[in-house]
Amino acid sequence: MSSGKTQGRGSGKSRYYYIYHGSCRRKVDESTPGAERRVKSTDAIIFELIDDWVKGKIVRIMIKKSDNADYKDSYIFVMVDEEGMFTLEISSGSGYLNNFLNKFRDVDFEKQVRLEPYYIKKEGEARAKSYMGVFQDDQSGQDWGAGFIEKKFLPFHTREEPNGVPEAIQDESTKKWDFNEQRKYLHKLFKDKIFPIIGQEDWWSTHESNDFKKLLDKYIPIKESPVAEEKKYEAAEIIEEEEDDQLPF
Repeated sequence: MSSGKTQGRGSGKSRYYYIYHGSCRRKVDESTPGAERRVKSTDAIIFELIDDWVKGKIVRIMIKKSDNADYKDSYIFVMVDEEGMFTLEISSGSGYLNNFLNKFRDVDFEKQVRLEPYYIKKEGEARAKSYMGVFQDDQSGQDWGAGFIEKKFLPFHTREEPNGVPEAIQDESTKKWDFNEQRKYLHKLFKDKIFPIIGQEDWWSTHESNDFKKLLDKYIPIKESPVAEEKKYEAAEIIEEEEDDQLPF
């Protein structure tokens, strides 16, 4: 079982997940059992299967370059579970990815990992903050709500214990914080750890958005209808999630 809440619905079909409003989603035909209707900001109507989480072994990392200057690139996690391969796309500027990069240090990437996005909007705050729950099977752990006995990974870098991450820089005139150096540091740590495990340089690769569908098809065989597949690659679906760039500090 690779995903929470809609288990079994995707068996034998391609699974391309993205994160929207704290859940893992994939676009499907209107006739798909369990599909939920959503109206996008462009007034387009789509149908999705919505999962609380995904679980699998990460076997490949790809970076999809954004073809829109207003939005950031995306990480594509290619993962494997009992049903085969699937992908999870996460914007590189989102709190979901930044939070994951702050928790991966003790994860055993030789094994499956469960990723559970969520967001919290506190009273009085204009924007919600997004996070990524990171879990791994561990008999010394506990059930965190998904039906597995797991270890829950906590942030490794904090204000109190930065553990080597560079300090954020504040612009004296605007008072805004620049987290670029923190972000670069965390991304490099992740790449340095997972690269020896996945074992091939082209398994961490960067690709232009307009070339990405062909490349992804090479690794994830297409088994759904052409109509449903065409919808999956709308770039706007991924970037519709609000960017927040939140980091540990």
